[in-house]
Amino acid sequence: MQLRTMALLLSVLALSLFVSSKQALAAVTINEYQGPGTVGANELTTGPDGDLWITADFTNDIWKMSPTGTVLNRYAIPTASATPWGITTGSDGNLWFTEYNAGKIARITTTGVITEFPLPVTTNTPEGITAGPDCNLWFTERFHAQIGRISPSGTITEFPLSSISSQATHIAAGADGNLWFTEYGAQKIGRITPQGAITEFAVDTSAGLGGGGPDGIAAGWDGNLWFTMSVAHAIGKITPSGTISYYTLLTPSATVDTDIATGPDGFMFFTDPSGNAIGVIDPSGSIAELAIPTPSSGPSGITTGPDQNVWFAEYATDKIGQVIVPTPDLPGQPRKVSTFAGDGSVQVQWSPPTSDGGAAITGYTVTPYIGTTAQTPVTVSTSPAVVSGLINGTAYTFKVTANNSVGSGWPATPCGTTTPSSSQSAVSTQQYHLANSDGSTWADIDASRLQVNLAPSSSGSAFLGGNADLFTANAGYNQDLGMFVSVNGGADQLLAWKESGGFAGTFSPNAAFVHGVYPVTTGNTYVFKLKWKTNKNAAGATIFAGAGPISGRYSPTRLSVEMVPTANSSDASSTQQYSNANSDGSTWADIDATNLQVSLSPSAAATAVLGANADLFTARAGFNQDIGIFVSVDSAPDQLVAWKESGGFAGTFSPNAAFVRGTFAVSSGNTYVFKLKWKTNKNASGATIFAGAGPINSQYSPTRLSVQLVSVANSFAAVSTMQYINPNSDGSTWAGIDATNLQVTVSPGGAAFVVLGGNADLFTANAGYNQDLAIFVNVNGGGDQLVAWKESGGFAGTFSPNAAFVQGIYPVTSGNTYVFKLEWKTNRSASAVTIFAGAGPIGGQYSPTSLTAQLVS
Repeated sequence: MQLRTMALLLSVLALSLFVSSKQALAAVTINEYQGPGTVGANELTTGPDGDLWITADFTNDIWKMSPTGTVLNRYAIPTASATPWGITTGSDGNLWFTEYNAGKIARITTTGVITEFPLPVTTNTPEGITAGPDCNLWFTERFHAQIGRISPSGTITEFPLSSISSQATHIAAGADGNLWFTEYGAQKIGRITPQGAITEFAVDTSAGLGGGGPDGIAAGWDGNLWFTMSVAHAIGKITPSGTISYYTLLTPSATVDTDIATGPDGFMFFTDPSGNAIGVIDPSGSIAELAIPTPSSGPSGITTGPDQNVWFAEYATDKIGQVIVPTPDLPGQPRKVSTFAGDGSVQVQWSPPTSDGGAAITGYTVTPYIGTTAQTPVTVSTSPAVVSGLINGTAYTFKVTANNSVGSGWPATPCGTTTPSSSQSAVSTQQYHLANSDGSTWADIDASRLQVNLAPSSSGSAFLGGNADLFTANAGYNQDLGMFVSVNGGADQLLAWKESGGFAGTFSPNAAFVHGVYPVTTGNTYVFKLKWKTNKNAAGATIFAGAGPISGRYSPTRLSVEMVPTANSSDASSTQQYSNANSDGSTWADIDATNLQVSLSPSAAATAVLGANADLFTARAGFNQDIGIFVSVDSAPDQLVAWKESGGFAGTFSPNAAFVRGTFAVSSGNTYVFKLKWKTNKNASGATIFAGAGPINSQYSPTRLSVQLVSVANSFAAVSTMQYINPNSDGSTWAGIDATNLQVTVSPGGAAFVVLGGNADLFTANAGYNQDLAIFVNVNGGGDQLVAWKESGGFAGTFSPNAAFVQGIYPVTSGNTYVFKLEWKTNRSASAVTIFAGAGPIGGQYSPTSLTAQLVS
């Protein structure tokens, strides 16, 4: 590795510029480091591992370089002649880059594993790429007049621009929470919101500015966006409101047609190929230029490196350049920032910057924001910081800066917003697939979207729910859905899981729900995740999560976490497998009278919200499994509170992740014993039914009974024991199941969330038609809005109920009235077909169809 170093004294003008902001600066040094012997280094970025990552055009690979200038590795791109271009670090801890000629977006891990995602049209020439505030990656499509968005899991969405000749090149995330991009051909600066709304601002390309369109763009410390002007003699600045200013370069013939970046000192650094220089502009618009030692180097991409110096790629040579910024300097950005919501608080944690700027870090400042408005900051000496006094139900973003004797460095901002509340939820309306599962390895469904970070403000119980429509493309393979937790950054632990039947048929979703209760304590952080796998080795098979779509969105896959005070929570669970032989179809039997019952003596009147969760299946086709929650009050005989029927007509040894929701009014001075019981749906002499799938590590899927005490004022329920029919559904029109009996009205006294549950035994009289169950809301008499939905399988057989449960969480505010409703339809046009809700009857009453709502702060 050859190194050529040259100390350059700045011109009087440039020196006075720097000294005005940094008293100790007298000279700047540019180092050049030999690359792997080729030309074509394009753009570069600092990776999450503290190294530099570089796209190499001519060699069609990605370089990894240490902050000391050593090429550590080269990673070949799978697609030949892909032309890697822009590169950035994503919120998922990987690097993402564009493949200009291949029409792909690619992800590379810090160990060099590359995954490519083709664009819908592979001639779309993606160029610039950046990490967005919404945890997605955003990119430009230069010759297809579009801005693209790709999720960490690879889902691509495209947004068209106004002109086919726009030639969008570079893109950057602004301090205003939007994405900003340059339109080289249309001569505009564009702004796009995370929702996809686009606004464009024309750039002055008059003769006085040399003509030509904008190219590179970056966010400055001053809250504005700074951009280069190709074939021009200026640097531009645009405010978040769209006001543009121009600053003329020192070299009249200079062209700035590549890149610009924020330096470690708050100045903007840019590349000047015609002047073979690196330019520097301060927030007031004063410009200096630093000559590059190698002639005709072709400087292109530029970034602040992990060492708090400025690094740039030399496209025409085999070198990477480094601008040494004298120390002491400002510290670098904190790394790996994450947030953990609590009740009225958020815990923010991070790793120290890779560089302290040459002076010891004296502390960190954490600033919460509501929108773009800063709230009261918190200063701490080290990670983490607990920001308290926050408003539950309000979305916050956070910025973390490191401080030293020179000042505060560039802030680090975790993507997305964090909303303090006693209830947290992660939801996705994408469809997921898992191919070739080995049947033992759990895989994240979506590591970026389907996890919940929690830092409890007080100790208690976390009531957990995982809800997904699961199905298979290959008969004979069941789908396992599991909830995991990592405590204080430790290894993931399996908390609860359920198995969803695939033996019975293909493409027949099961509205699976897995329920768990986990003790949490203040002072710890918890990361809850949803994972899945098949029940056995499934080479050549694929399983799916997410039914539909409806209006382009699949049925929501959700992970929910609700904090419940210890005094208000009770739980009984067992990882044994149970069997019930020769049930007469009418006598309820305890599943486990010792381990599956909950006793409580409340101190005040409340509503007991009950949940029963079990994997139920049969060894003999034709016999369904009934599961019920019973209660004994003050040792009186057991009463049936709620029950569901799980289908066995459709096949054998094909578990159904059944869930029963019930509510029961309790009062002080009484003792209540809740129990789980079961039976078959009809006389089953010679037949056996089971509870508990698996095992995994000698433990079967948990059978659980939980009780949560909720104040009467915050608990709402609508229940019906009628049976309902829906004939001739057209597959697209939602119909109320019962507009009179199956709706609840909520008028909150303040901002809160409503945790919703819809529970019904759904089945069909005609094989091949699934049943969709949904929760809708009507706000202040407006139109009904879809909150959440699930699809229940009917492909597999007829008259085989599925104990479907759909969960939703909806924000509410005071002064409004919310009416929540249960509606349903078939999954496709079903002329002359009838679907049903409500199994049984037992004692003249069908299994309850219910809608529950809980107000939580």
